[in-house]
Amino acid sequence: MNQGFIGMVCEGALNSNFMLLWCKENMPTILSVANGSTFLEISRSNFKPLPVVLSSHGVLDAFYKQTNPMFEQIVALTKESKTLATLRDTLLPKLLSGELSVDGLTANVAT
Repeated sequence: MNQGFIGMVCEGALNSNFMLLWCKENMPTILSVANGSTFLEISRSNFKPLPVVLSSHGVLDAFYKQTNPMFEQIVALTKESKTLATLRDTLLPKLLSGELSVDGLTANVAT
């Protein structure tokens, strides 16, 4: 972290899923209080006054329980996508150059 970034620590009823979605929804407001000539930065003093409307602890807890499996799946699928992209980037040049061949390979494809 440096002066151009703010780290948010979620404590108590707040959870990271809620805050991530809050930031995404409120990005125009966040950017409106940012400044900088090379790239936009937001100071803590500009960020702290931004209002966050919270529901009860029970509602936030229920929100977390509902959304967390989705966020975990997003993380898992992102990792899988990166692994598959690396595999593609490794194999494709070898297939195109003829270094590897798929002759004799069969795939079971459901029709």
